[in-house]
Amino acid sequence: MKKSFRIISIIVTAVVLTACGPKAVQPIQSLSGIETREFNLTNVNVELSPEFIARIEQQVSKEEDYIASQKERVANPSGRTSLRRKQNAEIAQKRVEETENRITSIKEETAAIETDVRAGIQEELANKFSGSRNINLDVSVNSFAMTNGGAVVLIGGSDSMTGLIKITDNQSNDLLGEYHITDLDTNAAGGLLGLMVRGGDPRGDMIRQFSEKISDVLSGKYID
Repeated sequence: MKKSFRIISIIVTAVVLTACGPKAVQPIQSLSGIETREFNLTNVNVELSPEFIARIEQQVSKEEDYIASQKERVANPSGRTSLRRKQNAEIAQKRVEETENRITSIKEETAAIETDVRAGIQEELANKFSGSRNINLDVSVNSFAMTNGGAVVLIGGSDSMTGLIKITDNQSNDLLGEYHITDLDTNAAGGLLGLMVRGGDPRGDMIRQFSEKISDVLSGKYID
C-alpha cells in the first residue's frame, strides 16, 4: 500500500521516541539459560497493542464527532442570504466527505500495519531457526510512526516503531523470553540530504530493521 501513513503518525506522536530514548532492545525476561540454537520457529503472531488500538479508536471518535458537527451545518447552514447559506452548506458537506475518507484511511492503514509487520518478520526469520525445540513468537506493536516526506525536507524528523515480543514453548506454552524492541530512524538533517538518507522505502526499511532485531534476539544476541 503506497501511503504516507501521515494519519498514523499523528495518532502516535506522543509516543514517538527521541534519539536519547531507551535501548533498541530491552530484555524484560531474558533468554538466559535457554539454548536458542535449538529453536524451531513454528508460529508468528502479530497484533496491535490495546493501547495502540485505543489511540486509533480515540482518533476515529474525534473525526466522527467532527462529521456530526458538519452535518448539522449542512442541515442548518448559517448566512444572511440564501446564496451564502448554500455556499456554507456545500463547504460543510465537503468537510464531511473529506473526514469520512480520512476515517477510511485510518482503518486501512491500521490494518496494513499488522499485516505488513507480520510479513516482514516472517520474511526475515524464514529458514533461520530449524532446531528441535518448537517455539511461538508473539509480537504486540505499541506504536508505528512515519514522518511525512515533505516534513523531512523542511525540518527533518524521525520514523519509529516499538513493540513487545514474547517467545513461548510451543508444547508447554511456558514463557521463555520477553523483550521490548524499538526501531528509530532519525532524519535530523532535513533538506534533500535528509530525504536521501531516509531512502525510497522508509516504511519497509523500518519493518525490516525491527525484524532484524527480533532475529538477533532469537539468535541469543541479547542474553544477559
